[in-house]
Amino acid sequence: SLEEQEGAPIQDMSLGMLHEEFTPIMDYQEEVLDIGDLPTMEKPLDEEREQLLKRVADDVAANGVLGRQDVLSTLLSEINSMPNTTSALVSDDGMLIADGLGSRLPAAMVAAMASEIHEQIQRSLTEIDCPRASRIIVESAGDRLHLRPAGEHAILVVREERSSKEVEDEPASTLPGEMVLREAMLKKVLEDLSLVEGVRAALVAGRDGLVIDYYMMDDVEVPPDVLSAILSLIIGENEKLCKKLAIYPLRQITVRSNSLFSLIPLDKEGILISMLDPNTPREVWQNRLFSAANMLTSVFQ
Repeated sequence: SLEEQEGAPIQDMSLGMLHEEFTPIMDYQEEVLDIGDLPTMEKPLDEEREQLLKRVADDVAANGVLGRQDVLSTLLSEINSMPNTTSALVSDDGMLIADGLGSRLPAAMVAAMASEIHEQIQRSLTEIDCPRASRIIVESAGDRLHLRPAGEHAILVVREERSSKEVEDEPASTLPGEMVLREAMLKKVLEDLSLVEGVRAALVAGRDGLVIDYYMMDDVEVPPDVLSAILSLIIGENEKLCKKLAIYPLRQITVRSNSLFSLIPLDKEGILISMLDPNTPREVWQNRLFSAANMLTSVFQ
């Protein structure tokens, strides 16, 4: 049973990553994975992007935005020089400060929607006594939206378009759907996740926020019903906003606070909510989360 899982978790080093989380330790791991394909010791693109985004956010936090329109435009142009990347700086109340988003979507709409997504997620973290998020990533199959606070009242919004080869295939499940098998499969998926390094809690919730089943380490203090009720709202309340931004259907939302939270929709009825150790390299758990989500999706079909 899940309650019997004790001791050090088994390290899983599954290869392949859905996408990269912007922290130095994870970027370092990506450099190790990618270096064999590089002719020289060049910095991986994601490490370069992370350093640039941090520099821009730190600049805005330190120097503000008033009277700095030319400087801000230059900073955004540096971000936009990265492949398939556009950016904007918006206020926390949804006003556009500086725009480099291009013509794909109206910048004013992006500012309004992004600030609303950002604030809703921050409110959710407050409800479970977590510090405000330092990074939020919302993604679909073809787009990734990065939201990063830049000081107290500004948000750096970066939209990254990804090619299809960057998104892993999600094979359709062929498992039968009898009730007994579904329940057994649900238990097995959660037991498997409990053995993955970095997974501190894994909950399967309905779209109504009610817990269906869960695994949690003993030191996780937030009750599973509270985690489920609050964090499931992030998916439910933001899907319509993301659809307007053409980031749809949602594949995953990751939120970095003192813990890392992963939210993966399971078809139209369920959500896989994972609470992760932010110090565990992403490639250890990311593929396993999506494998579990694929299995769990068949439970709800």
